[in-house]
Amino acid sequence: MKKKVRKKLKEDEFVSTMTKVYLYIRNKTKYIAMGAVVLVVVVGIVLGLKAIKNQNLKKESEKLGQILQLGSELRQNPGRLNELEELAGSGKFSRVAYLELASYWFYKEDYDKVLDYLDEMPEGNKDIFYYQAQNLLAETYFQKKEYDKAFDIYEQIEKENPKQYTLDLVLFKKAEILEEQGDTEKALEIYRRLQEDYAQTYYGFEAQEKVKELESKV
Repeated sequence: MKKKVRKKLKEDEFVSTMTKVYLYIRNKTKYIAMGAVVLVVVVGIVLGLKAIKNQNLKKESEKLGQILQLGSELRQNPGRLNELEELAGSGKFSRVAYLELASYWFYKEDYDKVLDYLDEMPEGNKDIFYYQAQNLLAETYFQKKEYDKAFDIYEQIEKENPKQYTLDLVLFKKAEILEEQGDTEKALEIYRRLQEDYAQTYYGFEAQEKVKELESKV
């Protein structure tokens, strides 16, 4: 008898619970539907933003390709200089365009124009483009025989020791500047360091030749 009563109570409890659930769902259907609509809208917005982002990335990638292509063609076809200047106006890779323009004028040995374009180059993160611009700036000062300015730039790069830029080039340039200034001993010191620490690199090999050349003079 007790078992039957317990069973009946459980059945009633189950029915009561299901009835409450049904009545809750029926009463809340409007709100659940609204929530579903909101969810769909949110998902749509997220997907839309992602599509826009992907589209923008595609456009920027295409722009970068144009910049690099124009930069590689300038020496043979300087008539396209205006196209590259337009691309330098704005955008994620505008710095690359300015860098290509400055490099072109460095090739033409118009160092004042190099400085102008590097000065116009927008500020950005200290990435590979930043350090390439710094190297070009130092090279330009070197060609203008403003050795102290060039040396200070390379000294700063060495202190920052960026992961995305090789220090063997920086050290070699410092040694070259010291050599031009007549400080053979300090130049030799850096060349020897390159010879030991960067033996398997291009500048390590060049430093080895420089050591032989300078040691024969002192």
